[in-house]
Amino acid sequence: MISINAERLLADLSALARIGAEADGGVTRLAYTPAEQQARTWFIRRARQAGLTVSVDDAGNALALEPQAGGVPPILSGSHLDTVPRGGRFDGMLGVVAALEAVRAVREHDKMTQERRPLGVLALAAEESSRFGVACLGSQMLAGLLPEAALHTLQDAQGVTLLDAMKGAGLQPQPLHKIQRPRGWFHEFVELHIDQSDELAQADVALGLITGIAAPTRLRIELRGRASHSGSTPMEQRQDALVGAAEIILAVERAAMARRQQGVVGTVGILHVEPNAMNVVPGRAELGVDIRGIDEASIQETVQQIEQATTEIAQKRGLRATISVTSRSKPQRISQERVDALARVCQALGVAARPMVSRAGHDAMYLAALGPVSMLFVRNPAGVSHNPAEFARDEDIVAATTVLAAYLAQRAMA
Repeated sequence: MISINAERLLADLSALARIGAEADGGVTRLAYTPAEQQARTWFIRRARQAGLTVSVDDAGNALALEPQAGGVPPILSGSHLDTVPRGGRFDGMLGVVAALEAVRAVREHDKMTQERRPLGVLALAAEESSRFGVACLGSQMLAGLLPEAALHTLQDAQGVTLLDAMKGAGLQPQPLHKIQRPRGWFHEFVELHIDQSDELAQADVALGLITGIAAPTRLRIELRGRASHSGSTPMEQRQDALVGAAEIILAVERAAMARRQQGVVGTVGILHVEPNAMNVVPGRAELGVDIRGIDEASIQETVQQIEQATTEIAQKRGLRATISVTSRSKPQRISQERVDALARVCQALGVAARPMVSRAGHDAMYLAALGPVSMLFVRNPAGVSHNPAEFARDEDIVAATTVLAAYLAQRAMA
């Protein structure tokens, strides 16, 4: 039976959480910043100490492989190293640390032989959308899903383009196709991640077996009216872009609520108003809309309802509306065979687990373009993520990593 080193696992997790640590217990490691680079350097050092061979591509993705891998597609596990501003100590990094420990445990139990597939750990770059507004940049580049123009069009709040940020991190991503990997690059990818809701905590179950990953469609809606004096412009003569935006926000809520049984959620997370002055009727408003779900048809129906409502609201209020889709991803279903295989490992080890869907997007969703993927969630008693309060119990972390190690060993022999 494969046994992990719990003390080493938890020490690694604590060490990684100190990189970018905030005074309130949160962690900030935005994509392509020195903090993310420092975390990657830490991972490379620990992977090499474990006897793995490490390479870093021009997206910043670090791959640590068993040195005897040769040309056989490996089984990979991992997650991301970046965080949101003042994020938690587990999102992303737990999956990287658990994967590293699981591979170490398998190697210590069973040295590489011709009878089993090689194993590896993939520490992905720039998963969070916090800096550039688009998620999973590292995995999208690996899968060939990011257009070349995104290097120039994506900018952070300071106006730094994605290309300049990557160059500042010592990377040379142009042309993007040199980062892309072919289908079959890996035999299977397994991502372990903290539950970003309270579903497992409410069910009093340690682990979640992911059956599907929800995908986001994101819209940018711009409304243009007429900026005018707030005192001298009669109510009936106003072309108030902000009032129009308020109606659209409610329309987004209605559209998502109408399909909540299909798992659709809708959020207006960005609202910019111009000129943003107390005594001026707003002449322009821009909204960032995030629609998510696990059923592609219901997502598209929601988007169409929002587009129709926007057109009607703009016409009624004398506004000019521009709607653009800034990103669209397809929900990912996980193979039932892989869900069942993970369930059997949990049962054999006496670890409580239940099927569930991931309502947040993950790198595994994009890496599915390259090969089969699986996901395992770890209970989060705090019930929140992207927050310093995010939490996982030591015993659950150890149990999840033990399951991951047993699963990797089993799949490597299949």
